[in-house]
Amino acid sequence: MEQKLPLGYEDIGPQALKNIVRPVKAYRVSLRRGAETVLSITATSTFSSNWLVPRLGGFRNANPDLDIELKAMSRVVDFSREPFDVGIREGHGKWPGLKAHPLMDREFAPFCSPAFLEAAGEIRVPSDVLKHPLLDWRDDWWLDWFNAAGVDSPKPSFSQNFQFDTQLAISQAVISGQGIALLTPMFFQTEIQSGRLVQLFDLTGRHGKFWLVYSETRQNSRKIVAFRDWLLGEV
Repeated sequence: MEQKLPLGYEDIGPQALKNIVRPVKAYRVSLRRGAETVLSITATSTFSSNWLVPRLGGFRNANPDLDIELKAMSRVVDFSREPFDVGIREGHGKWPGLKAHPLMDREFAPFCSPAFLEAAGEIRVPSDVLKHPLLDWRDDWWLDWFNAAGVDSPKPSFSQNFQFDTQLAISQAVISGQGIALLTPMFFQTEIQSGRLVQLFDLTGRHGKFWLVYSETRQNSRKIVAFRDWLLGEV
């Protein structure tokens, strides 16, 4: 009887090989336990920890045969060469070779802590925000927000003491009273409801969307279809 090893294979696209003129289609052997029973996800840190992780239990309950591997990272993944099934990306939604489904707008609004607001005094109109140093690493987001608020030619001053590369990190600086920053409200509902974060204005800015992406060549994969249908239902 023919014996087969329980290994999975991942298409890594055409590869250039020595002494062979044309690229050769190649595959990577997956040593993970049952390639079709493990769903590998990549997403940004804040999206992962503050939105996706609290909901993944629902997906696991609906799909008990699937194990989940979640990697939080800010860089863009090459799905043709890296062992990820699906990813959450920010941007325009058009990436060669990938299927992309819009999930939600990237919204943002200014937040501070209760202690900071008490010390700062009244911040009644959007232009009052300009009186305070801003903690942020996305200058274009601030310009978009001020424009949406009708503030002409805003000249915000940014704190030079800190540089952050994730909303998760900057939110901790805001909660500790170090300044005002733009955050995505849906990521911080627990902190807002508990009063640790104060949204200064209801007005939100928008800059692109969050997208579910995966390789076009794997769009019929059972585990990818299951995750796609569940995630689109959640949003």
